[in-house]
Amino acid sequence: PGRGVGGPLAGEPGECAETPYHTAGWLMDMLIVAPQLLGQPSRYVFVSAINEDKPSGHVAGMFNAILKYDTTCPEKEPLVYRLQGHCYGGEFPFVAARSVDPSVDASDQGYLVGYVSTDEEPYTSQFHVVDARTMELASSVDMGEYRVPYGFHGLFVPASP
Repeated sequence: PGRGVGGPLAGEPGECAETPYHTAGWLMDMLIVAPQLLGQPSRYVFVSAINEDKPSGHVAGMFNAILKYDTTCPEKEPLVYRLQGHCYGGEFPFVAARSVDPSVDASDQGYLVGYVSTDEEPYTSQFHVVDARTMELASSVDMGEYRVPYGFHGLFVPASP
């Protein structure tokens, strides 16, 4: 408890480095990295999370936050995007920005997108777009009468590479 282990593959083939991350108070799943950096070092990584003091009736895939970790400073507390009230989400895939500044690390130049649903009446859902740099809500869309279940997985596929 209070510590997670992760890290990029490093060194010779078959070697892996483990790095402890500051995780006190969080249960985490669904590691997210910028897709264009898969298999490469990534400064920032994101995870779906829920407080260790989760509500009764919690089910797998029901998260109330997204955490952003800086892999160059694993002991640092993560930046947190918290869902408000009785709202929970699932996986938030990374969507790269259309234009990426080559002079800046690309691992947080984009957005995290996902569905958020309430666990009480009137049982509604929204689609959230979170700025990966600031970890603040950039936009949300009300899904009207349609509700998306917790733990919904997602993948963003651009129209062109």
